This record gives sequence, C-alpha cells and structure tokens, in this order.
Amino acid sequence: MFYNSVRMPAKEDPLRYCTESFQGPKSNRQDSQEEEEDDDDNFFDGVFNLLSSEHKQLTGAISTNAPAKLSLNNLRKAGARGCGFNNLPSIAECTPSLSDSAEEQERTNLYRRRSEIPTQFISAGASPQGNSTTTAAAGSNDMTVRDKPTPFQLMELTYRNTRRRLQLAEQTAEEARSLESYVEADGTCLSIIEWSHRPDLNLDKEQQLAFQIVTAAFMLTYYQDAESLDPSVYRTCSDNPSQIRRDFRNEKGKLQRMSRLRHNQLIMYLDGAGGAGKSRVVQELLKYAQEFTARLGLQFDMRTIVVSAMSGVAAVSIGGETTHSVAAFFRNIDEKDTTWANARLLIIDEVSFMSTAEVDLLDEKLRCLMRKYNALFGEIHILFCGDFRFREDPEWGCILSRLRNDTYTQHDIDAVNQCCIKVKPRAIPGNASYCVYGNADRTAINDAGVFSNVLKAHWQTCQSLPNHIVAITAGNMVRVNKAKKKIPMEETDKHYIFEHCGDHRIRAKIRGRRGGHFIDPMLKLYYHIPLMLVSNDDVPNGHANGTRVLLEAVVTKPNVTASTIIIDGYECPALDASNVDYLVCSSEEDPQKIFKIHPKTLQCSIQAPIPKAIAGHVQATINLTASLLQFPIITNRATTGHKLQGQNKHNLVVAVWSKRKNWNYVALSRVRTRQGLYLLQKLQHDADFSMSHDLREMRRRLSRLTPAVLEWDLEEERRMRDIRRRHASNRAAAT
Repeated sequence: MFYNSVRMPAKEDPLRYCTESFQGPKSNRQDSQEEEEDDDDNFFDGVFNLLSSEHKQLTGAISTNAPAKLSLNNLRKAGARGCGFNNLPSIAECTPSLSDSAEEQERTNLYRRRSEIPTQFISAGASPQGNSTTTAAAGSNDMTVRDKPTPFQLMELTYRNTRRRLQLAEQTAEEARSLESYVEADGTCLSIIEWSHRPDLNLDKEQQLAFQIVTAAFMLTYYQDAESLDPSVYRTCSDNPSQIRRDFRNEKGKLQRMSRLRHNQLIMYLDGAGGAGKSRVVQELLKYAQEFTARLGLQFDMRTIVVSAMSGVAAVSIGGETTHSVAAFFRNIDEKDTTWANARLLIIDEVSFMSTAEVDLLDEKLRCLMRKYNALFGEIHILFCGDFRFREDPEWGCILSRLRNDTYTQHDIDAVNQCCIKVKPRAIPGNASYCVYGNADRTAINDAGVFSNVLKAHWQTCQSLPNHIVAITAGNMVRVNKAKKKIPMEETDKHYIFEHCGDHRIRAKIRGRRGGHFIDPMLKLYYHIPLMLVSNDDVPNGHANGTRVLLEAVVTKPNVTASTIIIDGYECPALDASNVDYLVCSSEEDPQKIFKIHPKTLQCSIQAPIPKAIAGHVQATINLTASLLQFPIITNRATTGHKLQGQNKHNLVVAVWSKRKNWNYVALSRVRTRQGLYLLQKLQHDADFSMSHDLREMRRRLSRLTPAVLEWDLEEERRMRDIRRRHASNRAAAT
C-alpha cells in the first residue's frame, strides 16, 4: 500500500472510475438535517432491535396469558459497592401490614378523620374535582396601589396603650396564654427590641440582632411611604401637627440607626448551619409584620414580605415559594403586572444554590417587577439566608461545629467512625433514611433493593397476593424521533426499559429549563412508602419539588382490576398508569395534609444501557426521546446529599463518602444525634473538610461586615413612650 508520508494531494482518485459523485440537495441545510435524522433513527432502530432480541432470548417471548416476568437485579447492580443488596433496613419496620387487625382499625379511624383517604390501599373511585391541593384564590395578591399609612396613623399607633393581643391564624389560644409578657407590635424600636427579648422565644444574641435589623428595615418602608405624602396631612389629621412631626422624625431616626441601612436599601446575608435558627428569625419577623399591619388596618399578603427559597422543598419548609417562580425567572414580565406593588422585603433561603448568573437574573427581574429600572434589585430590601458549608446532642453539635469551621481534630474523625456498622455492629432501623452521592445508588436502594426485599418478605410469611404492594407501569409509551413522529413501543421494548432504566436514567424534558426531574418508568410502591414529589405544581400549598410524603392509597378508574406480574420470582399486583386516577399521599411532616397526585403525560429523555452481549465490556448507552404517562414522584428511602440539604433526620445511613468539597459535611450535619448516625464505610483519616480559598475569603469579608450590637437605654425609651402616651391621653380627654 502506498503511504503518502508528506501529505501531498493525490493527482487522481481511483474511485472516480467506478462510482458516481454525490449530488448535493438544492436546499442543503434543511434536507441534510432530515437525512441525518433518518440516519439516527435507522441507527437507533437497529440497536433497539438488538436490545429487544437479546431481551427475548433471555426472558422468552411474552405471552398475553402468562404474567410478565421482570427482574430488578440490573437496577440493584447499578449501585456502587453492592448498596442495592447489602445493609438494607429491617423489612418488618419498613412496611406496616394491612392484614393486622390493629393496623386495619387504625386505618379505619384515619379514614373517619380524613375522608380523602380510601379504606382500601387499592380502590376504585370517581375522578375528583379540582387540583391535587387547595390553591389560593386567583388574583388575591394583585395590588394596584401600594398601601401607604399617614404619619399620624403611625404615631397614633405608638400612643395607644392597649393590652389586647391580636390572634394570628397560626397561633393557638394555648400559645397565647403561655406568653409570659405581652409586647405590642407598634413599629417602634422599643417594641422591636422587646419582641426579640421575649422569654418564650429564647432567641440568642445573634438571632435577636438579625431580627432587629430586618424588622427595622421593614418598618422603615412604611415611614418612607408616609414621608412621601403631602405635608398637609400633618395638619388635617391632628390638632398638634408639630408634635406628630417631631415624634415621627425621632422614631424614623431610631429605625435607621437600628437597621444600618446604606443607600436606603438593606441587602443582608444571614449565615448559619442547619438548625441554627435562621427560620425562627423569619417566622418571628412575619408574625410581627402581620400584627403591625393588622393594627394599622393595612393589607398584608404573600407579596408584602415575599418568602422564597432556591429549592422547592426548602420553600415548603418556610411556607414560601420558589425564587424562580416569584421572581419570574422563566417568564416574561407584563408591563401591567402589579403583583409586586406592595412588596417591601424579599427573603431568599438556601442561597448557596444560587449561581452568579441567577443573581444577575434576579437583579434584572426585580428592577422590572418593582418598576425601578435604575436601582439595584429594584431597591427592595433583601435577606439572603443559607449555609455555604453545607442539636439535641451537644457533643455531636460541637463536632459538627469544628468540622464546619475547619478546626476539627483526629479525635473528631475517630468519633465519627465509631458510628460505622463494621466497627460497632448495629441493626439499621426501618425508618432510617439513606444518604448517597449518586442517583444510581439511590435507585439501587429505593427502586430495587428495599422493594424486592419487601415483596420477598411478604410471600415468605403470607403466601398470598399482597394487598398493600403494587407496581405502576408507565402508560402510553411511545418513542419520539427527531421528526416528532411517535413510534409505539413493543412489550419487549417496555420490559427492557423497566428492567434496565430506573429513574436515574430517565428525565422529563421541561421547556425553558436545563435538565428536568426524574421519572420512574415502573413505580414500585407499598403502603406508607416514603415518596418525594418532583414537580412544583402548588408550592404555596406544599406541592413542591422535594416535598416528602407517605403513600396512603392508590385510586383506580372505575371498573379497573389490577393485573399480576412476576418480579424477582414473586407475584405482584400491577397497574398501568393510564388506569390509575390518582394517588393519595399524606405529608411526612404534617399527616393531616393530604395530596392527590395525578399522572402526567411527559416527554422524557432516556439513557438506555446497551448489554455487554452487544457492547462488550464498554459501558455504552443509547439516548432516545419517549413520551409516557406516569406520576411525577420518586421513592425516597435513599436521597442524594443535594436533596437532603435543609432536612433533619433522626436516623441516617451514610452509604458513601465523596471527595467533593463540603459533601461530607452536608451528610453528617443532617442527623440530629451521633446515636442516629450509621456509616457503611469508615471516614478516611485524611478526610478533607477544609474550606476552599474563595469560601474562606468570603467568610472573612462577611465577618468584618457583621454589625455590632447597639446599646439602647431601654428604661429611657420606656419612659419616653409613657410620656407620649400620657400626653396623647390628655389631648384626647381635652377634646
């Protein structure tokens, strides 16, 4: 063979004498793309036929009469270090059996208390009216004009000497009676300080300082609005306008001093590890603001103080919405949009999830929402909360504190390793949660390991078809090619996906967003299985991505009977998602809160593995797009560290350690006590918990900006308040 070592062009092409040159299409771009799509589809058809034929050879042809046979071994093997087979929780504690009379009685009582839950785990019913959760009335947050109090209204509130506490919706009568001292929310510095010092709150110095700063900044927005009104309001609203003006300016100056405002805007970061009490500061701020506006007769709605978080589950935990939703990250803002007209403060939790690009986008959106295009963040006050490092047990709290602050010792590492079940053998409780690094490990434990053991344990004890276990397969499964043509899948194709593709290999495609939530093509469920919602359907009412729920019942469409499939050699009831009306779930944190989850038609991206018989030892996959009907939920016995942020667990199994910065600290800080920590492998003695250089520098800069505690003469403030109230009473008596 001639080798052209100097890369000189050949004079002639021998193929020109036996072939015809390719004639390019007239419309080269569109036609060439169509031809490339056809080639991709033909290539996929060939590979998928190989997958199906390989599956048929292993399992045999599927008969419509015999139950389908499925194996979960491939999903269990996908997990690292055999996590889908070993160290799984106690099955007896995992699944309360519906056959027990006590359990049946308890379920009946539960049904009587909550009529939304059927008495049978699998039951037929009519389609419910309405959505999965109760939603707020449309337009309830629309504010065309911002509520502005007058200076007289603000000062008159401070002159009152009432002892009647307004009962808030979230405050019970018992809580009100337990208050040792009553503090009026009148918007003054003295009132804010006394509220933060209330014995029943038990706030520490840092929490008190944070509450005082943010609340003072919030109150200043009302003083600034009042100051912007016509000066004649002093004369028309009071018989002593000069006194009103002096008191007004005096109180505003104190609020400015307390809030430490720069350029009339508060941009504050509230730091603290999980459980440090950041949410308590936010809750007390909301209570104070609600009582203040109620006493003034001003409107307080979800946009007065906008409570949000960067993740759905964090938003639910603080009673807010996702930042992406409230700040219109994925939609255009209409010029007539006035939903933020009454907004005074924005709270963003889990700010460590926010990227630099998202901060810039937030600035852009807030300028539009607040109609202040030349002001940073629309000149609204912002409170960022979070822990960039990602207790009932004081010793464990000290260990975590040293790990977080990069002052840990070898003794701390040894104390953590005492929780390893190889060092100190212990049975893993049935209610334990698993913390894993990768989604394949999560699938191996959730979808395959635990469920397979539950089904096996049932047949070993009952020898009858279970009535508290069911598999729900995706319905209406079709493959979608690049030309948007839908190609129905054969039964062998579906079974290959059920056996080889857990939710870690299938993602729903969401327009306008990168990536998407996970979808399980075959949900493997049992009574009270921990589940996680993966869509933000109704965040204000708790239906958010990351919300943790327990399965109560499966409601089918009328006249539908469950079929039977064989999973790992054991018979199991099965339903197609198209035959299921909805799932009834209860909140893990609030059992009285009920969710009705309906199936959705989703376009998904599937990353299907190619068997070794075809691809050899190369771990090859093929990507395809499919449309299917399935419930937007995943099982939640095991959770990635990313989803665990913001949660606190009584019992936690850490399945693996990671070299990634901060991940190990996130995993350890999710468990309340060291007694509740279970390790499947020891933490390396050279484990690195140190901060990155950038994080260390950021924390150093923030520590220098930490405001000092101001000294207030509270006795003098109380004396001045009493004098103002006495003078106001005398004027009222004289008139």
